[in-house]
Amino acid sequence: MKWNLENINFDNEKQIKKITSPRSKEALNRLGYTDEVFYFLSFKNFLNKYPNIKGMNKDLHMTCYNHYEKKRLEKLNEARMLRRKIIDILAEEEQTQNQNLNLNQYQVETNNNNNEDYHNNNYNNNLDKIDNDNDDHNDNYNFNYNENYSLDNKSNK
Repeated sequence: MKWNLENINFDNEKQIKKITSPRSKEALNRLGYTDEVFYFLSFKNFLNKYPNIKGMNKDLHMTCYNHYEKKRLEKLNEARMLRRKIIDILAEEEQTQNQNLNLNQYQVETNNNNNEDYHNNNYNNNLDKIDNDNDDHNDNYNFNYNENYSLDNKSNK
């Protein structure tokens, strides 16, 4: 199973999975994020991860944590939206490619049909020409035959 921005539960701190889906990875690369920024941190783990916050006023600890959590969710939503956009763009490109393939196939079929029509017409034209040539030949033959017959008749008379 490929893990992507949609099927990983980032709110479960104990179940951390790496993103393996190419479109999710593409979204992360474009945004400059790693998948670690999406995982939930408890308040205690947040303070351990960012020790410089411990030195601040304790009233600011929760403010910083709330800000961190708000930004985490915003980044997650941004990455999910970009992933969906990437999927839509790829689907449009695939559809365009399929339409181009269908168009190319249609053009090939049309060209083949045109070539067949051209060859059939040429074949029929050649047959007509042969028939016409034969008719001319027969006319000449008949004329010559009649001429010879006439001459023979004249010489016989």
